[in-house]
Amino acid sequence: MGKNLKVINEQLQQIKKELEDCLIENNIKEIIILLKKYVIIIKILKAKNIDSIDINVVDKQIDNIYYLIKSGLKIKANNFEVLYQLKYIYYYLNDIEKLIYIQKLIMSLMKKTRRYIDPNLNIKNFFHLVNKDKIEYVILRWFENLPEIAKGEDIDLLVSDSDINKISRYLIPYPVNNAQPIDLYSCSGIRGSDYAELPYYPKYIAETIIENRVLYRDNYYIPCDEDYFLSLIYHVVYHKAERSGLPIDISKKTKQVYSEHDYLAIIEKLFSNYNIKTNIDLTSLHQILCTKS
Repeated sequence: MGKNLKVINEQLQQIKKELEDCLIENNIKEIIILLKKYVIIIKILKAKNIDSIDINVVDKQIDNIYYLIKSGLKIKANNFEVLYQLKYIYYYLNDIEKLIYIQKLIMSLMKKTRRYIDPNLNIKNFFHLVNKDKIEYVILRWFENLPEIAKGEDIDLLVSDSDINKISRYLIPYPVNNAQPIDLYSCSGIRGSDYAELPYYPKYIAETIIENRVLYRDNYYIPCDEDYFLSLIYHVVYHKAERSGLPIDISKKTKQVYSEHDYLAIIEKLFSNYNIKTNIDLTSLHQILCTKS
């Protein structure tokens, strides 16, 4: 085993040397490739439970790499993946203090509603961890085929204000390795989880949707039937409006607008389930919402 450890140490030293050269040249792409190699080596060490290697030496090398990166580069979008790889290096080294610090830096970059599930997690595992952490959330719509998601489709999540930071531990701010996109909304529209600087739904409605949520397929929290019906109509009327493909008033001729979802067919089915007989246009849907306050 001693010979193998010597080879591993030599590999780590070589990676460190190449990293230093890349830092001088500001070669972000190569830095990311090298950090990924570092992660793979440490994964192997942990998988084989090889603790006889001087982890303190490895840790010190990584510290040097990190401080070189931090001093030589600004922490911004185009080097997010450097931080992302460092996060997993510290994870496999079980260095909780540095892991938390890196995670805070990553979270500081999360200033937009559009985020991405950590590509190390599949959709099923992501929601398993979120449930395990007792995070209060609902998947607002298009959940019927979970964990399968149509290509290019995002997941709309409504999350309790107090749990925004908790769920962000499993998210990243930029697409990496075909990460699954989500739109993250807080109940009160906290910055970075808002809709055009406003709450996605009025706060009392958002909190009601979360309070009444139900478990779907033993792994995904979704709105109860009535909340799904009303929240979808709200989404069509106030978020999508004419972009939903529905006319403002069915009695007036309007230009048909393309929509990525067939809201007419979806609402027709819901109306059938609830035995509702009214026009399917934005004005009529608005009136339904008014009657429900």
